[in-house]
Amino acid sequence: MICSTKGKDIAVLSKIEPKDAIFDMNVRSFYGIENNPVNSDIFKTCTSNNGDPSLFWFLNNGITMVCEHFDFTNDPDHPMVDLKNVQIVNGCQTAVTLREAYEKGLLKDSVNVLLRIYETKNPSLTSRITLTTNNQNKIVGRDLKANDVVQSDIQKIMLDRFGYYYERKNREFPDLPPDKKIKIVPNDKAGQAYLAIVGKKPSIARGFLGRVWDQHYDEIFKHASVEDLLLTYMIHVYCNKMSKTLKKADDIDEIDKEVATYGSYHIARAMGFLLVNDKWGNKEREKIKNIIVSAEKGPAFFFDTYNKAFDIIKNIRMRDFNKNKQTISYYFKAEPVQMAIENELYLPPSLKEAAGF
Repeated sequence: MICSTKGKDIAVLSKIEPKDAIFDMNVRSFYGIENNPVNSDIFKTCTSNNGDPSLFWFLNNGITMVCEHFDFTNDPDHPMVDLKNVQIVNGCQTAVTLREAYEKGLLKDSVNVLLRIYETKNPSLTSRITLTTNNQNKIVGRDLKANDVVQSDIQKIMLDRFGYYYERKNREFPDLPPDKKIKIVPNDKAGQAYLAIVGKKPSIARGFLGRVWDQHYDEIFKHASVEDLLLTYMIHVYCNKMSKTLKKADDIDEIDKEVATYGSYHIARAMGFLLVNDKWGNKEREKIKNIIVSAEKGPAFFFDTYNKAFDIIKNIRMRDFNKNKQTISYYFKAEPVQMAIENELYLPPSLKEAAGF
C-alpha cells in the first residue's frame, strides 16, 4: 500500500512503548539533529513558519513499513489503515525527527509524509525489503549540486567556448568517442584544482574533497571564470601524470617520488603562481585563454614550469623535514605547508631570511 499520513501520526506512532521498539528491524539508529545536517534540515522544514511544512511531502523520501497484516478503511471523511506488528524499516531519521518536533510542540499540522507499507509474514522477504531500501547508492555533495544553475552555465560555456565537456554528473558522457573523451572535465576535479591553485588551499583540496561541495562551493564555482576552471584543471592533470611517471621511475630519489605523489596539488599551486602570477578571474580571461591554447599544443608547454614548482615544494619539504616528523602523506594534508608555500612565493628574499625561510 502507498499512501500519505500526517506527520503527527508518525510522531505518535514512534512514541509507542517500549520506546523505539518500532525501529527494531531498522539498520540505523537515530543520528540526532544538532550534529546531523540532514536531520537538521528535516526538523527545520517540519517546524518552520515560512510555508515549508506544506512542502514536506515533496522534499522527504518518506517512510517504509512492514507488517504482518493491514486493513484499510476507505472512509472519505476519516480514512484509516490498521497495522498488525508494524516495523519502520526505512525512515527512522524522519520518524524520530518528527517525534522530536512534536514533543517540543513545534511540529506543524500541515506536514504530510509519504508511506510505503508492505504486508508479509515471510521473514526472508522482510529482511530483503529492509536491506534493499537501506542499500541505495550514496548521494554525495557533487550529486546534490549537479543541477545547480551555476553548474549548467559552466557546462554550456566551456563547451561553446573551448569544446570541453564539463561533467556535472558521474559518467555523464559515456558515448563520446575516444578523441572527445580526453576533453571531459569532471567538475569535482576542476573544483579541487581551483581550490588548490586559485584558492591557495592545496592541503584541503588534497585531503578533504567533500569541502568542495560544502563550505568552499561558493568560493569556487560562483567566483571562478570558465577559463580559471579549465586552466587549473589542465595543470592538475599534468601534475597527476607527472606523479604517476615519477613514481615508476627507477633513477630518481625516493624523496622526489614522495613529493611528486603526495604533493601534486601543492606543485599545482606553485605552477599557477608561476604561470599567471595569481592573476585570475574575468578580467584576466584573455590572458588565461591564450595559456590554455598554448597548453593544448602539447604537454611540453608545462614542463619547465612544473620543474620550477617541483623544486619549490621539494625545498620546503626538505627544510621542514627535521622539525616536522609527520609522514609525508600527513604532511601534505596539513595546513602549515600551505602557509610555507605562500611565504615562499610571496615574501621577498630579505624577509624570507629574517623569517627563517
